[in-house]
Amino acid sequence: MIVHFHVDSTHSCPSYWYWCRDHYSIKTASGMSVVMACSVKIRELNAESSKERAAVIDAVNECYRGNKNWTNESAIVRGQRINPQKLANDLKHMTVLVAVVAAGEQTERIIGCVQTGIVSKTIVGPLSNPAGYIGMFAVHPDNGGKGVGNKLLNAAEDFCFARGAAEMVMDVLDVRADIMAWYNRKGYRTLPSMSFPARNVIPAGGEELLIDCNFVRMSKTMTRSNLHDELLDS
Repeated sequence: MIVHFHVDSTHSCPSYWYWCRDHYSIKTASGMSVVMACSVKIRELNAESSKERAAVIDAVNECYRGNKNWTNESAIVRGQRINPQKLANDLKHMTVLVAVVAAGEQTERIIGCVQTGIVSKTIVGPLSNPAGYIGMFAVHPDNGGKGVGNKLLNAAEDFCFARGAAEMVMDVLDVRADIMAWYNRKGYRTLPSMSFPARNVIPAGGEELLIDCNFVRMSKTMTRSNLHDELLDS
């Protein structure tokens, strides 16, 4: 796939960037086209970078509370899904992986993220054994439907398996049949008996619950045979 965009004559980097699967073509001010490789990389969030934290907050809120993504929950929950304080608290005990694309010779642009790590409990309740967790999973609407979500999910599973997780878990709203179906296709199963009222959680976080529903747990058994070898770029 080739994507064409122009470069400002006063800047060294493209004025428009698009996610692409294979290559991109830059047309310079002189009219010359240069074709270069383009790929999505997964790495850990630089928690010390205010720019990167802001990019994660933007991607998550656009994905969950905007109206451009099929994953949005704007008809279910009103309010910010994440804010600077919530993210700072999460980073104390969890890892955030980010999907990035090149945005110049020495810079990158965050287009998605996933919160992951080993946990002993989730919103729904305690776990029998520690497991890998999937949360705050988001791809910016401008980059949806291009395989970025698959790459993030694969990387989170590999990340947790490398740290001893034999199981991956997550909490999903039970009114999101479409989301659960997507995870079913990735090997996750719903545990209907494991649920917790969303009204006991969401309002306490400063958001408004518009539809009464429950969090349910989804789970996937991890073995070496279902690893993805999704390398993380340091």
